[in-house]
Amino acid sequence: MVLQGSRINLLPYRERRVKELRTHFFMITAVVIVIAIIAVIGINIFLGTFVTVQDSRVDRLNQLIAREDKEIAEIAKLKKQIDVLIGRKKVIESLQDEKNNPIYLFNRLSASVSTKGMFVTDFNQTGPNITMTAITDGNARISTFIASLENSNGVFSNVNLGRSEQIKIGEQNYFRFNLTFQSPIFAK
Repeated sequence: MVLQGSRINLLPYRERRVKELRTHFFMITAVVIVIAIIAVIGINIFLGTFVTVQDSRVDRLNQLIAREDKEIAEIAKLKKQIDVLIGRKKVIESLQDEKNNPIYLFNRLSASVSTKGMFVTDFNQTGPNITMTAITDGNARISTFIASLENSNGVFSNVNLGRSEQIKIGEQNYFRFNLTFQSPIFAK
């Protein structure tokens, strides 16, 4: 038998079904939101930890750099002190090398000056150039002195007689003369 005209009311079933679907949708949405919140918090914690680790590395590297900068500054200071000490050492070595030069010069000069009849009144040295003024009792002594300087085996060179004039001291006549010459031992 076929029932005709009978109607089945599906409205409560549909309402229940829509309510179930809505509840299911909200539960899935809540789960997704909770998972998203957990994921965001997890990523935030991970990135925060990563940033903290990187910051601590940067701080450590900055400390190492500061320590190395101090060491570099100390090394530069030591290099300056070494340069100053090397300069002093060179000056001392130069002075030690040259300390006997004036003695040698005066020994050679005194060997050239005859002990009688000649007196040195002025003596100036500037580098290798030497200017000397002396008084003698005759022109022959001047010639002998100049020849002695020229034959000094390189101790004296470029000997030039500047001016020679006759002067009177007391009752006796003398000659005052100027000489210029060079001593290569001072040519450094």
